[in-house]
Amino acid sequence: VKDALDGSGGNIHNLLLGRSSGSLFAFKNNAYHITVNSANAAIALLPNVSMVDSSTYTLTMDAIKGDETGANGINAFGMIFCFDQPTKTKTTFYTFQVINVKKGEYQFWKYDSSKGADNAWSEIWHGTFGKEFHQGHGPRAANTFNIFMKNSMFTFTVNGKFVRKVQDKSLKSGRIGMIVNLNGTEVAFTNLLLTSN
Repeated sequence: VKDALDGSGGNIHNLLLGRSSGSLFAFKNNAYHITVNSANAAIALLPNVSMVDSSTYTLTMDAIKGDETGANGINAFGMIFCFDQPTKTKTTFYTFQVINVKKGEYQFWKYDSSKGADNAWSEIWHGTFGKEFHQGHGPRAANTFNIFMKNSMFTFTVNGKFVRKVQDKSLKSGRIGMIVNLNGTEVAFTNLLLTSN
C-alpha cells in the first residue's frame, strides 16, 4: 500500500470522510486531515489493509494546529496498527503516538476493550523525544514515523533516527490507521506506506 492519503486518486482505501463523532475527516492540500472537535480521540482506519509479521508501516504526520502547552489535556497523535475486532464486544490494537508539547514523549500503547473501560489501555513503553522530532506545528513540524514489525519485535524510528526496540507478543496482525487526541487538534497525514519485508 502506498500514498493512500493525498486524495489525488480518489478515496481509494475508503477512508472515513466528513463528520463522525464530532470530528472532521477530509482530504485537503494533498493530505488526509483529521480535526478533533470533541472530548474523544479521533480514529481513522484503512478498512481493507492489514499489517502482518515482517512488515513496515511508514507515515508522515504534520501538526496543523493544537494546544501545545499541555494545559488543557494531552495533545497527541500517531499510528494505529494490528487493529482487530474479533467479536462485537472486543477491540484490540497498538498505538505509537507522540505527545506534541515541549519536552514531550513517545508512547507505545496496547488497547484491549475486553479488559473493561478502566483497564483497556496499557502502556508498553514511553520515552522523551529528542532533536529528531520536529515539535510544534506548521510546515517545519512534519515528522515521518516508521514501525518495523518482526517476530513480535517492534522497532520505532522517527525522521530516520532509531528511537526504540520493544517486544510485545499480544497482537500479531491487523488493520492500520491514524489517531489524533485533544479537542482542537488538527493533523495532516501523508506518505503512507505499508510494505512486506
